[in-house]
Amino acid sequence: MNRAISILVRLGIILLIMMPLSASAKVDLVTIPGRDSVQITIYNSEDLTLVKEQRQMTFKKGLNQIQFSWAGTLIDPTSLNLVFKEHPEQFQILDITYPAHTANVLIWNVESSYSGLVPIEITYFTSGLTWSADYVVRANPEETIMRLEGYVRVTNRSGEDYENTQTRLLVGEIHLVEKIADLARAGVMEMKERVFRAVLAKAEVSDELALGMRRPKEIIKEGISEYFLYTIEGRETIRNEWAKRLPSLAVDDIPFALTYEYDDAKYGSNVVKFYKLKNDEKAHLGKEPLPDGVFQVFKSDGSGGLTYINRYQSKYIPVGEDIELNLGPDGLITVESKRMNFQRKKIVYDSYRNVRGWDIIEEWKIEMRNSKSEDVPLELTRHFQGDWEIESPENFERKDKNTIQYKVVVPALGTRVIKYTVTTHHGLRSKQS
Repeated sequence: MNRAISILVRLGIILLIMMPLSASAKVDLVTIPGRDSVQITIYNSEDLTLVKEQRQMTFKKGLNQIQFSWAGTLIDPTSLNLVFKEHPEQFQILDITYPAHTANVLIWNVESSYSGLVPIEITYFTSGLTWSADYVVRANPEETIMRLEGYVRVTNRSGEDYENTQTRLLVGEIHLVEKIADLARAGVMEMKERVFRAVLAKAEVSDELALGMRRPKEIIKEGISEYFLYTIEGRETIRNEWAKRLPSLAVDDIPFALTYEYDDAKYGSNVVKFYKLKNDEKAHLGKEPLPDGVFQVFKSDGSGGLTYINRYQSKYIPVGEDIELNLGPDGLITVESKRMNFQRKKIVYDSYRNVRGWDIIEEWKIEMRNSKSEDVPLELTRHFQGDWEIESPENFERKDKNTIQYKVVVPALGTRVIKYTVTTHHGLRSKQS
């Protein structure tokens, strides 16, 4: 049963006493019908949900009273709004009253020159509805292509059941002066004195985006300036204290790069496994950003089964940005660094025979071992400080002024060795001094 709203169009006994009996003073008693539909738009950056309720109301000419109660919910009473969807010119909201000694109740006093059934829309903000994203990755045995499934989990702790609901999920940042839950818990007198200062223009998503979204079992994604809107097709029932997991995307045959990284500044002595791709059309993606969420990664064993690899918590991934799934250390690949030679040369003295500059020359050997039955692509990163130069028979990429990276393939059940000599200039020998 909907506890958030009740309507009473009733006999105004006090009004009858205080004014002459007339058609405009007569107020008849009716019972509110149930919701025809409801739409919720849930933000993930704030505990904020915009609710639109659609109902069919029977009005009589004269004074009509609409009573709204939000007891037991987290509705923000300062955001309540009533709109007449047909014949709006024949309705006038005279005022809003708050009955004495009655908490969490307001009454719209509506003067009507129209008699009959009229669709109305009641909108408000509420707290307690949240959503999160999660993903399932299924890689093929060769780890070259994947199937990506996306889901959204909607959780309702608002105190209200939402039945026959169109659910929309908004990605983007919005900053509230006051939290919705705090406003909902405020007393009636305090509530009347406070103003909801969130920008409604940002919270209210254009209705045009909902048009034409009638294909079943699909989520429509639309860009709205700095926001992105996910509209879940069809209608859902989201009960209070329940959560519901809904599919958001499913894409097959996504190509990706399997690679391993060794960077002792980031990962210590571990070799870390990665799946790498872009959120773009080349990867059969790129139609919308991917909200932050958890990737659960599996690999097919080639016989119908799946092997669980790891989970990765991802941040928001815009269109065109890299997707790098860090799958953790792989103990079957090891890297050992060994300094083979150390020399101090080209020492510079001042006139008092004090050392003012020198070069340090180090020869290094990096041995990579692969205990897997397949070749392994490895990105090996080395960091240096100061004024340095390097000599190496292997090709490398200079990432920045202090970093180089080797990209090599370590053979199955084999080893790969890299050697280099780094010269570091100190004191007067340094070109940076």
